[in-house]
Amino acid sequence: MCAVAAIANAITAILYIIQGNKLQATLYGLSTVTWTAITGIYVKQEQEREREEIED
Repeated sequence: MCAVAAIANAITAILYIIQGNKLQATLYGLSTVTWTAITGIYVKQEQEREREEIED
């Protein structure tokens, strides 16, 4: 879900860049970075859980 939000925000940021609205593009760009970071954290936690399950 987080990855979908990041992709949607990136597309929206690109559309705002095309329109010339730099403030909105910046805000959506920051949102994209945030969602990407959340996705990365989630994936890392899932990988750690899988490793723990394999070790047990």
